[in-house]
Amino acid sequence: MAKTGRLPVIVGTVVLLCASPVVHAAAEESPGWDSGICPIVPTSDRERPAPVTDHPPGTVIVEADDSELVRGDVSLLEGDVIIRRGGEFILGERLEFNPESGELRSTEPVRFGDPELDIDAEGIEYNTNTGAGSFAEVEFILPSRPARGSAERLERVDDLRSELEGVFYTTCPPGNEAWALRSSSMDIDQESGRGTARNVRIAFMHVPIFYTPWIQFPVDDRRMTGLLFPEFGSSDLSGDFLQVPVYFNIAENYDATLAPLFTTRRGTRMDGEFRYLWNWGEGQLNGEYLETDKVTGETRYQGHFQHRSRFADNWNAMLDLRDISDPEYLQDFSQDGRATANSFIPSSFRLTSAGLDYGFSATLRRYDSVDPSLAPGAGPYEQWPAIEYTWAPLPLGGWLNLELDASAVDFRKDARVQGWRQHAEPALSVDFGTPGLRSTPRLALAHTRYELENPDDTSLEIDRSLPVASVDNRMVLERSLDDGGTQTLEPRLFLLSVPYRDQSAIPVFDTRRPTPTLDNLYRYNRFPGLDRWGDAKQATIGLDNHWFAHGEFRPWFSFRLAQAVYFEDREVTLPGGTPETDSTSDLFSELEYRAGETSSVRLTTSWDDSNGKVNIGSLQYQYKPSERAVANLSYSFRRDITSVTAPDEPLRQASFSFAAPLGNRWRLFGKTVHSFSDEQSLENMAGFEYESCCWSFRAFNRRYIFNRDGDFNQALWLQLTFKGMGSVGRRADEFLAEDIRGYGEPR
Repeated sequence: MAKTGRLPVIVGTVVLLCASPVVHAAAEESPGWDSGICPIVPTSDRERPAPVTDHPPGTVIVEADDSELVRGDVSLLEGDVIIRRGGEFILGERLEFNPESGELRSTEPVRFGDPELDIDAEGIEYNTNTGAGSFAEVEFILPSRPARGSAERLERVDDLRSELEGVFYTTCPPGNEAWALRSSSMDIDQESGRGTARNVRIAFMHVPIFYTPWIQFPVDDRRMTGLLFPEFGSSDLSGDFLQVPVYFNIAENYDATLAPLFTTRRGTRMDGEFRYLWNWGEGQLNGEYLETDKVTGETRYQGHFQHRSRFADNWNAMLDLRDISDPEYLQDFSQDGRATANSFIPSSFRLTSAGLDYGFSATLRRYDSVDPSLAPGAGPYEQWPAIEYTWAPLPLGGWLNLELDASAVDFRKDARVQGWRQHAEPALSVDFGTPGLRSTPRLALAHTRYELENPDDTSLEIDRSLPVASVDNRMVLERSLDDGGTQTLEPRLFLLSVPYRDQSAIPVFDTRRPTPTLDNLYRYNRFPGLDRWGDAKQATIGLDNHWFAHGEFRPWFSFRLAQAVYFEDREVTLPGGTPETDSTSDLFSELEYRAGETSSVRLTTSWDDSNGKVNIGSLQYQYKPSERAVANLSYSFRRDITSVTAPDEPLRQASFSFAAPLGNRWRLFGKTVHSFSDEQSLENMAGFEYESCCWSFRAFNRRYIFNRDGDFNQALWLQLTFKGMGSVGRRADEFLAEDIRGYGEPR
């Protein structure tokens, strides 16, 4: 029996160093759990040795305080033993090692590690040449997940595969077993990024909640096919419900999810989603199908397909198709009050191109009704197609501007007048003055031609031409403030002249009632749409006042005023309307105040001089200390809109919404909308989310109007998720961004 000193011994590709490990490179940072929610817990109280990078691949480096040749080529290593091969390492106090065969053995505690797995075992039999080995009484950690567990025995088949027996597994950090998976056996495949367990029992808070003879789960961040966590709850419309999603990782660039929805009141509905991403485009297909609705006895469904392609030379194609079994579908299966926001859902195909001086689009558009109260055939005209073109080159000589807006639309609707509308609007404008005082006279010719077919198969042609003359005068006065900021005062005088044309014979395809706003006082046509062009002899007088802090481009205080003075009555109206005879418009005002980075107030009003009353008023206050912490309070008033239940009362509503994180784990959120006209709350929503480092639970309750009769639905959603085991469903962030203004947006 020979005993070596503290000198290096090199055998083939094995490097044996009898030296203290502290003289080598610093250890890699130990993996741990998110310190924002859980404390960082190292995988061991010993440092992680540096990987072997300065020797040929396959080289084994051995370090020990003492080594002794005990038999043949077998050495007994004692002291602080470190064996390294590439990114692998073995730590122990007493090991037998054969550098020729690579065989290693110990019946004492050892630690094994590689970039994807750390093992603490009571004994080891391992081969450094093949990467295969056996470990007894194991505690292991998957650093990249992170996850941890224990096993009665672990067989490492090779560098990437391990087999375990008598397994405990969790993604909770040491000292926390909020959820745990126990199985008779488990395989971990680091190459595929998945684990497979058999005879599985899952417990939450030490209470068994699930058993399966077989399950697969991810061991890293790669996607994989498998069962995702369910969502469950109850609602007045569907009864108790349970949705169990299954995810299919079909390929790197496309995947699918099937999510059966079991409801006690309506039956079982199959929901699905398919996503793809190719070089020529990307898209998503969503569908819901209910073979027999227990309430109606009918087959019900909806589908939604979206696709977008990008081509060379700034060309884009967008497809958005929707199909629905019946107008009541959205309201019967809605999860919020937005099902009644629109009476129709569009489907369209759109082809676009844009350059520095032009824009082109061609669109096909159709509509499905989602309002059961509408008669068959009611609704918007379909467009087959709608072609639009704009051209605005750089100013000639820096002062002469040319513009062209053109469109051609084929409006289609059964049993109604239909046909082509062609519009061309060339315009010429000139900029005079300086940035502080500028005048822009503009002259346009708006020509529209209709080629129509009546329901009785007769044809009709209508031409309408009118000049649109305007002069936009702006002044910018600026002064410096004592605190280094800036104040601007910007008077504006906008003059508009449009002659009267009798347009009563022109059908209304897409023109609607104008919305009274401050900015609409500066429009060339007071009607949104081309089927009516409003006659005008008017002057709009406005004033903007902005206050900027030093170095800031967004004002901390803004105030705007505008009012139109009419020199003639406005004769052009929509069908059923009457001429407007007021000599002035309402006085519109907008005020916005930002108190630092967290608070803002916005007030808009329109004041009617003739009766001394406010016709429109809106007040919004927002407090937003961070992206995911926000509170909103608003009040709105519209005299020209009344409630359904109180038709003699103007619309008066107030709303309050908030999302508030409480520490790192809790988040509360809520929303309420109250109608003073109806003397009731139109919507109430409240919920919370609890998130630890290894599991989360969220719940929210919502009461909302789900149909146009004003009926309410009450619904409760619950979801429990174990991190590292997959999840699905509408995450809290998604519906909070829809329901709570400003949530998730930068400050």
